[in-house]
Amino acid sequence: MKKALLIALAAGLLLSPGCKKEKQEAGETPLAKKYARYKVQSYQDKDLAKWAATLEKAEAVDLLKEEKYVSPKNKAYDLSYVKLADDKKVYVESRHLADRPIVFTDENTKVYVRPSISSKVYGTVPRGTIGFIVDEKAEWVQVFVGKVGAKWITAQWIKDGYSADETLVQEAKEYEAVAGGMDAPEIDEGTMKKIREKLAELGKGTSVIAELARKKLEALDGAPSGEGGEKMTEQPKEENPLQKEGEQPQ
Repeated sequence: MKKALLIALAAGLLLSPGCKKEKQEAGETPLAKKYARYKVQSYQDKDLAKWAATLEKAEAVDLLKEEKYVSPKNKAYDLSYVKLADDKKVYVESRHLADRPIVFTDENTKVYVRPSISSKVYGTVPRGTIGFIVDEKAEWVQVFVGKVGAKWITAQWIKDGYSADETLVQEAKEYEAVAGGMDAPEIDEGTMKKIREKLAELGKGTSVIAELARKKLEALDGAPSGEGGEKMTEQPKEENPLQKEGEQPQ
């Protein structure tokens, strides 16, 4: 009897490290997929002092944990512990993340103050714009878009006129990058050639973005060499409250 008890105890000691490891791994099982609302910094520590990596707009991360945190400086914020595509685990403020990226597919989609067509129309969003779902209610979704014209769309509602297709979102990101390349007052021939090539590549498909790319390319072909023609609709560069000058490499 005594011998059997000793064997059981020994077996328990041998198994416990493995069980502990399994338990720890289970605690790091992703809770959900999240996406960066805009280009934002992530950090190695909860105090958001030591830079870890820069997340690009609409970049996907796995949410491992969420918590309310109070820093040593008595600053309170909601914190997300996430895993990047390269398995690096970092911290980022939860307010910089969204549930899902979308692309607006209708021309000037109306956004409402509340999830009802009888509520006030807050504004409209142009076709091809990237947005993010932050909440849902029945057939409605609450969206973050950023600055559109003179207004900030941060928590308004839409019922339709959008797509969450991953391929379309990627195309919209590439199209937006082309818009950023046309921001310069003067564009040299080499840069313009690359812009035209990218627009031609995007224009080969049948999507909303492909149609926009073809129209833009037609506008460029009608403009004098070295000029961008009609300016593209693009997302403004949103200010990032976490960004501190000189904090990390650009």
